[in-house]
Amino acid sequence: DDAVAHEATVTVTIAASHGDPRSHTFSFDISAALAKPPAFALRNSWAWDPQPGGNHDGQANPGERVFPRVRIASTGGPATGVQAVLSIIDDDITVVNGIVTHEAWPSGGARNNNGFVLDISETATPHDVAAVLSVTADDAGPWQFAVTIPIVAQEVVATALLANYPNPFNPGTWIPFDLS
Repeated sequence: DDAVAHEATVTVTIAASHGDPRSHTFSFDISAALAKPPAFALRNSWAWDPQPGGNHDGQANPGERVFPRVRIASTGGPATGVQAVLSIIDDDITVVNGIVTHEAWPSGGARNNNGFVLDISETATPHDVAAVLSVTADDAGPWQFAVTIPIVAQEVVATALLANYPNPFNPGTWIPFDLS
């Protein structure tokens, strides 16, 4: 699948039980026109929210900076000059970096497009964000893939009654609690 134009040489040896083996050599050209053109397919996508700033739960939460990973695979021949662009039109998302480039991409190889950076608004409400990944390569493409990035409200894991403040208290105190 990833053949490049070149000359191939094949040697065939024929042997019979009543004679000496005979060898014949053949040469032929492998044409670049026969090679598969580049093509890509979407594999999967997910959000990475490392600390500091993220809670490392693998979800896009309000107020976080997330690094979406969009994995695509080559389903055709090798490609050069690959550029992936993540486009989002949503008031709750600021695209900090939406372009990832790859010098070369081998035939059959799958990769994450690491480098996309999104800021989720602190006032974002839970909803699915529609995104488009556009991929181009030198003299090939474009390919477009629909990707969904869900914004999820952070969940409080357990109900808890926390320590009051100030303690000891004066005329008043604050008693914090979490509800699951």
